[in-house]
Amino acid sequence: SIVYNSMSNILSPNDELHINQTYNTIIDIINNILPSQQKQVFLMRFWEWLSNKEISRRLDIPERHISSILTKWRKKIRDIIQQTIA
Repeated sequence: SIVYNSMSNILSPNDELHINQTYNTIIDIINNILPSQQKQVFLMRFWEWLSNKEISRRLDIPERHISSILTKWRKKIRDIIQQTIA
């Protein structure tokens, strides 16, 4: 399949491959590294698009804890992807 960026330019096959590899890396991290509750938070935020407030309500944990989890794992995922690319 052809992947388009926000400027509607066609990406090269190499760019598309890189995007797919990055996506697969993120999925692997979610499935194999995140502890159960943190995985729930991450998936609720980025797959279900729930607000931190709604996640907090559903999981009955403080909203500030949700923010902390997301900040920590965004950084960790970014670091792992950068190591993978390097």
